[in-house]
Amino acid sequence: MNIDIYPVTARAVWPLFAPHHYLTTKYAGHRAWIAVLDDDTPVAFPSIIAAPSGHFKRGWREHRTVVLPDFQGLGIGARLGDWVGDYVCRIHTEGEGRYFSRTMHPRLGAYREQSPLWKATSSNKKANTGVAAGRMGLGVDGRASFSHEYIGHRLG
Repeated sequence: MNIDIYPVTARAVWPLFAPHHYLTTKYAGHRAWIAVLDDDTPVAFPSIIAAPSGHFKRGWREHRTVVLPDFQGLGIGARLGDWVGDYVCRIHTEGEGRYFSRTMHPRLGAYREQSPLWKATSSNKKANTGVAAGRMGLGVDGRASFSHEYIGHRLG
């Protein structure tokens, strides 16, 4: 299976992916892509949102990653996250960016826990409570989330 990734205007393609997102159908990301098979069959949608902080200027975080049901379970979402992390840290920000992810998806979180490309942050595996979790769309139901920073760009 060969997958190509193209930048898109998110609002144009989000309606195809929105019903398959596990938290919400709302969308507010800044940059987005579509992953398609060789025959132009849509497979997945990743997007990012700016997340600057007082410690760094070129911060980004994962906003939405959706893999259509026919392609789930193949590792596409995890590998797409790696691709986006590499893009953000190497290309989009000329090597000066930082990329973060927070997910409640158990398989994606488990992948990042063992991957040398990702490093757990101080909020990894902590319960989602408070205003910040609600703003991020993670809910405040007390379930723990996985929180990581992409560091793959530092390895090579």
